[in-house]
Amino acid sequence: MIRYFGTGQSLTNYFNAQLRIRIGMDGIYVKIDFNNVFISRPKSMARFGLLLLNQGVWSGVSLIPDTYCNLMKTTSQILRNNK
Repeated sequence: MIRYFGTGQSLTNYFNAQLRIRIGMDGIYVKIDFNNVFISRPKSMARFGLLLLNQGVWSGVSLIPDTYCNLMKTTSQILRNNK
């Protein structure tokens, strides 16, 4: 099993303990080719969106550092206006 983040935990276990359970998300990981894809209901994904909109803070507790929230909301591609 691959360990991540210097925690000694798998990505799934780390995500579950640090985010999913704390913000009340449901869902499962599905292996598709070389990727583990998290599949969830819209309500759960909306909870994650609210977490990002609140700069990683949930119920007064910082779950994601501010700098990571900003990186997740910044596009990595140049967007064109095709009007």
